[in-house]
Amino acid sequence: MNIIARAAVYIYDGSPMSPIFPSKPGKPADETGMYLSAVAEKLMNSDTSRTTCVEPGSAQEELLRRFGYTPFGEAADALMRGMDESMQALEIPRSGFDMAIFSFDKDNDPHLCVAYLPYRRAMVHQVDTEDEAVTTQILEHGFVLPLAGSKAFSGFVVNLSTGDIRLRDTAVLTNVGNRMLFSEALFAMAQTRTTKESVQAVSE
Repeated sequence: MNIIARAAVYIYDGSPMSPIFPSKPGKPADETGMYLSAVAEKLMNSDTSRTTCVEPGSAQEELLRRFGYTPFGEAADALMRGMDESMQALEIPRSGFDMAIFSFDKDNDPHLCVAYLPYRRAMVHQVDTEDEAVTTQILEHGFVLPLAGSKAFSGFVVNLSTGDIRLRDTAVLTNVGNRMLFSEALFAMAQTRTTKESVQAVSE
């Protein structure tokens, strides 16, 4: 398991306060760290992920490089603001998800993960107590994050030493048609094959 050093979670829940930026991102609690570590592993090892890189000399490349020489919270906020501006410009819906940005070391290299975590609906229980009377009920909750092993989320992990990226992307609707969220809408990334596509090409 990768030990998550620092994490910042940006909330796009459609509330009047949204998007909500954390004031003091830092080391996550143990259970949160385990969840984020599992998300990163899924992004790196999924057969629908691909190896790519950000366009050299681009503004996005500089935003990623900032994690090497500026405080994590400052670099994470700058990266999220850049992505948020792109979402606004392309009229990508800015609600119904959290965006997690977190760092960890792997094979002695610093890594950064950016994960798009769309909400799912789930049934949860609720217990109320009033005048010593206890009532229980089952309610629908619409702000549940995806399971770490699911196919519902997307994002990328970048090796900050080499610039190599493992990306699992998703299509979103923009004002210029369907675009891949990370490789086309929020960043400019090289077009490469996923692991699954590479295996299929060899078998053919």
